[in-house]
Amino acid sequence: MSIINVNIPSSIQKNATDAVDFTAGQLLSSDGAKVVGVNPADLEVSTATQGQIDLKTFKIVTDYATIQDAFNIGGLLRFPAGSYDLSGIIVKSNTKVIGDGKGITVLTLDSLTLPMFDCSGTYSGSTALVANEHIEFENITFKHVNNATVTGDGGCFIKAWNIRNCSAKSCEFLEFSGNAIYTKDTDTNQTNSEGFFIDNCEFKDSKSTAKGVYFFSESEYCTVNNSRFNNVADGVYLSDAGNNTIIGCVFLASRIYSANTSGLNSGKISIIGNKINHGSGIEIRNLNSACQYGSSIISNQILATSTHCIRITGGRGNIIQGNLLWANSGVGAIRLWSTGAYTTDYNNITGNTSILLPLLENLSSGTNNVIANNIENAPNT
Repeated sequence: MSIINVNIPSSIQKNATDAVDFTAGQLLSSDGAKVVGVNPADLEVSTATQGQIDLKTFKIVTDYATIQDAFNIGGLLRFPAGSYDLSGIIVKSNTKVIGDGKGITVLTLDSLTLPMFDCSGTYSGSTALVANEHIEFENITFKHVNNATVTGDGGCFIKAWNIRNCSAKSCEFLEFSGNAIYTKDTDTNQTNSEGFFIDNCEFKDSKSTAKGVYFFSESEYCTVNNSRFNNVADGVYLSDAGNNTIIGCVFLASRIYSANTSGLNSGKISIIGNKINHGSGIEIRNLNSACQYGSSIISNQILATSTHCIRITGGRGNIIQGNLLWANSGVGAIRLWSTGAYTTDYNNITGNTSILLPLLENLSSGTNNVIANNIENAPNT
């Protein structure tokens, strides 16, 4: 097995279409040709012991600084077919990481204390300094190989705190002990975690309490589209995160959960056209009077095997419309519940169909809810 040290001088500037092909150990353009204007002599390839990397498994032997230098260049970074063991890689703005396809390029994580990729913007305490932007992952399988309990944000594949306009497309995330994708805003102005787009991805077999997608603390304007969650208890989990969209996804033994508790910018979630089978359905919990409300739960098909299909606790101004619901609660497909000072008011529940059960379990002391044109106790045909 050849162990090669690759030193890429910081003076080399790359265009967005350039790629670092680690199996070749040299700077390539996206079409496989050498980068125009780069002298091959500037790319030092040696068998020096300092900073060696094993190019077969991409596992750091003595020091991963050389790999980090490559990521610091940014641009298009490609992992060809194979298995690569990574942890603690810092990713800068304007970086696209691509593989040769799901199940073909496999990135594994063993650490319980570090994420695989840290895409976070720089921050000090609770004040963000610079948000990272335009980071993409595509055609990659991510897999965690350690079953133990993670620490903090360890064990997650993509840590994206204080980011804007980032994405994961056509990737799969397997057997994860930490949150697979984890976004958060630590800026006191709450403006630096916006726009993470997830499309055509699969999340499968989470461990312990790991979440598939975790939008946390002011993560806004994010989208989960056309993706699949299988045996991930919390498929998409939102905590104090507003103005996000979940559309056209499939959840098997999984759920969508939104908890708004601290009065940050939250609520206004669009949950549209999803299929949830043998999971815990959709739950919206608004437990702070300063929270934003007004979520839309529209045209979903939900089979909940152990609870209600849709649960609204302390939620106001939600639209629940055109959903097809099979519940196993025994009392109703939709549960409205007020708790303490947090009443469930001004919700619009129209045009839904509940199979074999009443539509509503109303434990609410709320007022001004519109409940009309629903079908209850429909036959299962």
